[in-house]
Amino acid sequence: MGFTIYLIHHSHTDIGYTDYQEQIEANQICYIRHVLSILDHAHSDKPEWLGYVWQCECWWVVEKFLETASGAEAEQFWNYVKSGEIGLSASYFNMTELIDREVLGKFVKKAGEEAGKRGMQVKSAMTADINGYSWGYADALADAGVENLLSFVHTHHGRYPLYQKQTPFWWIAPSGREILVWLGDHYQVGNELGVSGLWAKAYTCGEDGLGDMQEGNIEQAQQRIYHYVETLKKQGYAYDFTALGISGYFTDNACPSPLITEFVQKFNLEHAGEIEFQMVTLDEYFACLKRENEKQPFPKYRGDWTDWWADGVGSTPVLVQHFREAQRRLMQAEQLQKQESFHAESGEDTKLWKEAQENLMLYAEHTWGHSASVQEPYDPGVNRLDLRKGLYAQRAHEAASRILLQIAKDNGALPAFYGQGERKLVVLNPEKSTLKDVVCFETEELYAEEAEVWDICNEKNVICQREKSSRGERFYFEAELLPGERREYLLKKGKKIWHPTGGIRTPYGAEGICDMPSEYLSREGMLSPWHLENDWVRIQVDETYQITEIYDKKRKISLLRKGAEYAPFTPVYERTFVTDKDQYGIRKAMGRNRKSIATKRYPGQIQDIRILENGAVFDKIAFHYALEGTKICQVILTVYRRQPRIDVDLRLHKKSVWDPENLYLAMPFSGGKEDICWIEKTGCALRPGQDQLPGSCRDFYLIQNGAWFTGERGSVLVAMPDTPLVAFGGLRAHPIVLSGETEAKSEMMYSWVMNNFWETNFKVDLGGFHQYRYSIFSLEETDAERIREIAAQQNRGLFTFQSFLLRY
Repeated sequence: MGFTIYLIHHSHTDIGYTDYQEQIEANQICYIRHVLSILDHAHSDKPEWLGYVWQCECWWVVEKFLETASGAEAEQFWNYVKSGEIGLSASYFNMTELIDREVLGKFVKKAGEEAGKRGMQVKSAMTADINGYSWGYADALADAGVENLLSFVHTHHGRYPLYQKQTPFWWIAPSGREILVWLGDHYQVGNELGVSGLWAKAYTCGEDGLGDMQEGNIEQAQQRIYHYVETLKKQGYAYDFTALGISGYFTDNACPSPLITEFVQKFNLEHAGEIEFQMVTLDEYFACLKRENEKQPFPKYRGDWTDWWADGVGSTPVLVQHFREAQRRLMQAEQLQKQESFHAESGEDTKLWKEAQENLMLYAEHTWGHSASVQEPYDPGVNRLDLRKGLYAQRAHEAASRILLQIAKDNGALPAFYGQGERKLVVLNPEKSTLKDVVCFETEELYAEEAEVWDICNEKNVICQREKSSRGERFYFEAELLPGERREYLLKKGKKIWHPTGGIRTPYGAEGICDMPSEYLSREGMLSPWHLENDWVRIQVDETYQITEIYDKKRKISLLRKGAEYAPFTPVYERTFVTDKDQYGIRKAMGRNRKSIATKRYPGQIQDIRILENGAVFDKIAFHYALEGTKICQVILTVYRRQPRIDVDLRLHKKSVWDPENLYLAMPFSGGKEDICWIEKTGCALRPGQDQLPGSCRDFYLIQNGAWFTGERGSVLVAMPDTPLVAFGGLRAHPIVLSGETEAKSEMMYSWVMNNFWETNFKVDLGGFHQYRYSIFSLEETDAERIREIAAQQNRGLFTFQSFLLRY
């Protein structure tokens, strides 16, 4: 019996990797028009093109084509879809895991919704290049009616799961629903086999000794095709068919080509009964797979398909921070709309909503810069593409901000009318559960010492703390609101505050410093560079100025992991020095480690500890570090007095370095003995190393809102609004251990703040000023779904805006 190779003819959509984003859009639209022309000719005057089939890789291309197509072109396109000569894919883009579940779900449904208007279904999706997906992606597909997923994995610095490519399996989603997956090879192996008739690099097939595929070399193509099939059989391949991707040329964003059909017809005539090629759509191929599944059911696996390429977002940390705030603002607007007690007239069908969501998708698409970003960072084209990519995050942020501004206006927001009344702060809880948060009331006015915040609803003053800002003052206070609750506060002149004089005893010297243990250890709320203690927490610093203890006094448990290599919040900088000016080669040689044995590692060294605030709401203390690769490095802890929360701000003045580098922040937390680590990814909470596909990456992950460690008596949550990458285990280069190879257990966690590891399209310059926030919560809660909800709610916070009580 012969062997069939099903060809998926597509153009790998890589927006901004080979050219400007708008140029790629124009090219892809032109490609669909060319496909229509090829098919018309195949059915009229080009019989050698019969059998030509085109597979649209992502819906975005089709959407853009239909926006510009004439009525006749659109009808022609849909007729070929109906005939099975053009295939649709539910994938909107090839995505990173940055995108949130809500926006992702809407865009995955788009193809099916449009096809449904014409009585057709989109049952399949495909991706190319990317190495994985959040586990929640499986549910997003199922929600959209998608049954099948074809994944052409690019193993550069990555790998396929399950220890085998070119294999089918059922992917069990968090909900229990199942998606049939074909875990494929690189997306242009068909080109390497010579089927396009044009030159192709021996990229994955180079071990056969035949070299790069030469244009028109039929003999070389035949040798490689037979060698490929023979290799599959020798390795125990179980089927008499397989699927390969092919483009019109061996490059990303490549054109369609009828030369493939010409090659297929000639080859099939000459090799009938041995090896046969057939161009198919996704649906056709999965129909073949399902027939095979009826004979011998495919294996089933549940868990996260962890993406090896998640680290790209760490090369643009400032823009990712901006993107994530845009996500939170849009989500907060959605939550506000769901609360009937608020006025939120800005419907989801408005231009702003569409603009925000589309730009979030465009920024989270997998292309992270021009292909020459590392080799030629000075090139104006490289930098323009970087700016263009960042524009998507900025546009999303602006649109989401305008939506919230409109909602605030609908609920009574007013600017300040100085001298004409009293400033009012309105606080809304858009969440579905009670939310306690720290509210900041910021003003450009300078108030007298006796200013106070008045709770209008409860007719009482609230405990507040003042802090100078660059443009005036900030008033901080705690607020706890029920779901859908609205509360209003006034900033007004209050009674004169009594301050104690020296008396017979004071813990402070005349300079205002308390540095005697006999004083600060015996007094609640005392703060020194060595000790901070309040009603709920005790933080201790040792003689080397490292934090050695964070102890929850109410839960009676240490929050720290025993035996951790680095103290809490220690910044760790890595640099791999390039001695031969080969910025490309040294990165390529790192494989899946993101560093090498030669990488130098520099933990931050504390140079000073300064008390910044000692107030009624929080205490604030700054640790000043000497850190290689930076001019300034500070870690600022804000420890709240009435809720078990510590905010951590990492401030940097980062030097510009071309060499490969990484920056981590140590997070050695623990939920107690035999605790379990959880992370939130798009659409689900999961346990690293446990809830994963066998053979997948377990060194690092891209998360949504946070990570937490749960023990018998509660949890420690690390909410991460700004920096989405986390790494586990040790930082040194090591043999790669995959999911399922060793027992999964709770390990040392690091926030992976930034990197410029990749040799092609990562932004290489990490220099500049940075500030990233984390929030540590000590919780009695142990339910993973509830903690996931808490992380998201705390990152979004209460919705606040200012109004004004005019005197007239």
